[in-house]
Amino acid sequence: MVCPLFSWGVMAGLDFFLQRKRLLRYIALIAVTVSCLSAVQFTYTGYQQDDWYHIRAAEMLRQDGIRRDFPWMARSILNENFCDLHFLYHVLLIPFTFGNLMITGKIAAVLFAAGAVVILCRVFEIHKIPFPLFWSLLLFGSLSFLLRMLALRPISLSVIFLVLLFHLLLREKYIWILPLTYCFVLSYSAFPVFFIVVLVHGAVYAAYHRRLEWRPVLYCFAGTAAGLLLNPYFPANLRALWVQDVLQLLPGQSVELSAQVFPLDTWSLFINSWAVFGVLFLVLLFSFKRGRKSSFAPVFLFAQCAIFLLVFLRVPRGIDFFIVSAVFLGAFLFQGEQISLSPVVKAAGCVFLACMIAVNGFQAYEKFRVVEKVRNEGSALWLKNNTPAGSEVFLSNYGAFPQLFYYNRHNVYTFGLSGIFMYAQDRKLYGLYLDTINLRSDPYPIIKNDFDVRWIHVENVTRSIAFYRYLRNNPRLYGMVYQDEFSTVFEVH
Repeated sequence: MVCPLFSWGVMAGLDFFLQRKRLLRYIALIAVTVSCLSAVQFTYTGYQQDDWYHIRAAEMLRQDGIRRDFPWMARSILNENFCDLHFLYHVLLIPFTFGNLMITGKIAAVLFAAGAVVILCRVFEIHKIPFPLFWSLLLFGSLSFLLRMLALRPISLSVIFLVLLFHLLLREKYIWILPLTYCFVLSYSAFPVFFIVVLVHGAVYAAYHRRLEWRPVLYCFAGTAAGLLLNPYFPANLRALWVQDVLQLLPGQSVELSAQVFPLDTWSLFINSWAVFGVLFLVLLFSFKRGRKSSFAPVFLFAQCAIFLLVFLRVPRGIDFFIVSAVFLGAFLFQGEQISLSPVVKAAGCVFLACMIAVNGFQAYEKFRVVEKVRNEGSALWLKNNTPAGSEVFLSNYGAFPQLFYYNRHNVYTFGLSGIFMYAQDRKLYGLYLDTINLRSDPYPIIKNDFDVRWIHVENVTRSIAFYRYLRNNPRLYGMVYQDEFSTVFEVH
């Protein structure tokens, strides 16, 4: 009797110790990620460009519920047929819409990014990956990826979704892909990336196992269809997705594209992600030197990593998915290995992570410091206090919209978020808009007659300098009524 009780006591004590060790591991991981992300996030005032819109949209969702119109983008397809393409993400932001939005929004961005790292670590533990803390923190080995993770946008949430998708595919729990895809569709317009993953998985699975596995594709398709049809904004969401994800990429479209759809040079790719590429190279070298046949997971992840690398070379926003797949690939190449490292090697790994986080954190801080900072609070409040309610403001740059919308919903604006939504509404008018801000035609009759606006807002950024000088040098047509170091408001005579 004593022996079984003693054995049970030892096992219970061991289990408690292991659970406590795991708890301490997660506490350390959360502390490191939150402190490091906060150190960068709270060293600059304001938000990244679209962040202003997301936190205010979440607050409006809490206060007003689901809207069917959005008059603040007057010349856009979203004006009368509004669709929130990030609906579920804004729902998750609602707890952070109380109090000072400038602080609570930054807290939300930090917690979402830290949550992605913690979930990744837990997935690696489930799959018995050696050194899960190391692989989880390697997510911050890319400067471009770190900058996007710090944004108050559904990027960290998409990382969580991708991590869970990899987990479900590798554990063959395919049925759960359906609800996961449904949530992804409601959260982020980048959901087609799931189809890339399941198709690559299907192709590699067929080549490796000599048989087809169709369930992931079926469940992904079903989840996507559910997300599109069982959507609070149906059918407006279908048109908005077509315009944003397809129309602007079709050849022959005369629309000003976002910088996120232009490819980066290969050198920038390697420089920005030096730590990830360095570790991945060493791991692949170790794997080839070992000479053992790889299991399915590394083969699938290698193919997925290659596909996402090609996507990133074409579209910069693909860095989100490439870095995650690269970290997964490196980690799963060690799956099942019984590796015993000396204290010196472990210490070297910790030093490497510390240096990586410090270098990328400092570079992120420098990026935020030298970027063209524009604070439209002054001009937004002037317009709010000195113009009629609902009066339209002509924007020389659609990038000004998120801040103006954050500070001032008293006015409405030409367009916002992307020029493609105005282009889809009225291509002729959008062409006249480009002719105006680029001074290809006489701006005055277009602004006065075609747009019929009284107020013009110009940001103090490089792309708007020529248009600003034109307005300032024609005082008989445009009167300067407000100016600060960041922006200027003109009145059309």
